[in-house]
Amino acid sequence: TDAGRVSGLYGQKPSQSAPPPAPAGPSTPPEAASPSPQISSISYSSLALHDRCGYRFYIERVLGLPSTSTQSEGPATATLSATDRGTLVHQTLQGLDFRRPQIPPDLPPDVRPLIESFAGSETRARLAATTHLRREQRFTFPLGDVLVTGTFDVLAELPDGGLLVVDYKTDRLNGQEPAAVAERHYAVQRLVYALAALHAGARRVEVVHLFLEAAERPVSHGFDAAETQRLEAELAARAEPLLAGRFTVSPEPHRALCGGCPALGGLCSWQPEMSMRSVVDRLF
Repeated sequence: TDAGRVSGLYGQKPSQSAPPPAPAGPSTPPEAASPSPQISSISYSSLALHDRCGYRFYIERVLGLPSTSTQSEGPATATLSATDRGTLVHQTLQGLDFRRPQIPPDLPPDVRPLIESFAGSETRARLAATTHLRREQRFTFPLGDVLVTGTFDVLAELPDGGLLVVDYKTDRLNGQEPAAVAERHYAVQRLVYALAALHAGARRVEVVHLFLEAAERPVSHGFDAAETQRLEAELAARAEPLLAGRFTVSPEPHRALCGGCPALGGLCSWQPEMSMRSVVDRLF
């Protein structure tokens, strides 16, 4: 099948021998002043991190410095962190029978509604009707001189020979439309998934971002093989700043972006009071 042609090879990790760049003055966020590392593989997560803050990418992914703890010193809460919530949801769905979904009885209260939402969704029914389905399917495809790597949550073969990619999202929507959140945060991921499926030999691919808080409103985009060259050019343009070794500090530091960054309060040019502000101040 088309799904069986998706491979799992990975490139070498970036060099970690470059010294930390010297921080610049607080009014001019710096770029890493070191030779560009030889990057042989990229992923959606690396592109997303570099887009948010190139300097944090350099510190964590090139130099290999670990993130620091961001645990709150406030009172303990039974609510899972966003990371733990997402991990548990993905683990539960990985083992769920799509044809006869039996929801585990011991799920935390902020996880169970998401699994129930998926179980009652049209997307779950579509997956249950497919004959060839893979979960946690790793992929690799070439983009110029580098490899693009990643993992599909679910990859299914459609009756017409196309491939269906479903990606679970556990984001808290807070009243936002799923389509708007997907476009703002996951357009590059959609591009990577489409190209991975097309490189696997699919004539057509449908990429679905399924926000489990609103599983009744899947965000779907279709692509066909004739678009491959255009999609590759778009992804190459997105990846160019990273591959060119431009590691610029984010111009808008804030707690959600900078929390846990190993450069915080030392290597980074921003002062901690700027990096740890709760919101970005804007005049307009």
